Amino acid sequence: MADGFNLEEFVGSPRGILYVVLLAVAITILTSPSLYTFLLGKVSEGFHVIVSTTISVVRACGFGKIDNGTYTVNLETPSATTITTERFKAFNKAIELSAQKNYKNAIVWFETTNQTTDGPLPSNDLLHTEWGNAYYHLYKESIDLKNPGIDGIDMDSKYKQHLEKATGHYSRAIKINDKSFGALVNLAEIHMRHNRHLEQHDQNSTEYVKKLLDMLIDIRRECEPHRQVGKKIKLDPPPYCKDIKENKDEFSEAIRKVFVMKAELYFNEEKLLEAEAFLKQSAKIRSSNELYEKFGLVYEKLNKYKLAYTYYSKCKKDIPFCSERCAFLDKVGKTAIKKTLDSPSE
Repeated sequence: MADGFNLEEFVGSPRGILYVVLLAVAITILTSPSLYTFLLGKVSEGFHVIVSTTISVVRACGFGKIDNGTYTVNLETPSATTITTERFKAFNKAIELSAQKNYKNAIVWFETTNQTTDGPLPSNDLLHTEWGNAYYHLYKESIDLKNPGIDGIDMDSKYKQHLEKATGHYSRAIKINDKSFGALVNLAEIHMRHNRHLEQHDQNSTEYVKKLLDMLIDIRRECEPHRQVGKKIKLDPPPYCKDIKENKDEFSEAIRKVFVMKAELYFNEEKLLEAEAFLKQSAKIRSSNELYEKFGLVYEKLNKYKLAYTYYSKCKKDIPFCSERCAFLDKVGKTAIKKTLDSPSE
């Protein structure tokens, strides 16, 4: 037919030959094992991203374990595939640098974390607590230095800046979550340390510390009802206590510090029996050289010199003050014995 399509004529033409060649190339590519592997890999990768993102969202919504650590982060670390946000990566970097005592660079990464909002982790109260901890360490380093200045900067001004930054971040964490025990105990501790550094007791600061310590004791009372001595009715802990339970070691250490600070406050007020009682509560959790020193001070004030000497002896190898008090009590004891021997018998 004049108007019909002649296949043989088309295939033999240059245009037909080009079509045949292109068709052959297409069939070869589509049936290639390499192409199949590539496409399967892309599909698998896409599916994996979807699953990982879903897991991250579920964790962020509260179905995963998100701990609020006291001194260091105690998060249930997600696997490498679930750490998908830049915020979480920046926070992990900051914590890593803090563990290496590289606090100045850690602070830069805490700032980066704060400015990055592509995910909910870490929570803002946890971020500000750890951020405050970095400044707290710098504050302690500043007041421990004997030189009047470093890099041309007056150290008095430097430690005050670190103090203000640390207390500011702790206060922010508490404003976000008033049960953030890490921020509460460290804020109380830094105020106590500052008063000791100034060798004075600011009444407003002291009252604020007492308030913080009472808040921590209230948290313990609510979250650990088995410690409510003498109460017949045991109330179920409120929901926030889940974080306390999951961080029980850190919380226990925080409460130990609370008892030590309560004892110190009572000692400063000359309420020695109350101070002794809180030191004993602290010792039930964990003893330390600091605790032995404080026991020694309390018993020396109570004129219980043998007990004081016993406790000073436990810390004299590590704390010069304990060694000095042992030497003093030795001298006083020998003098007293000599006087007794030299005095005429009645």
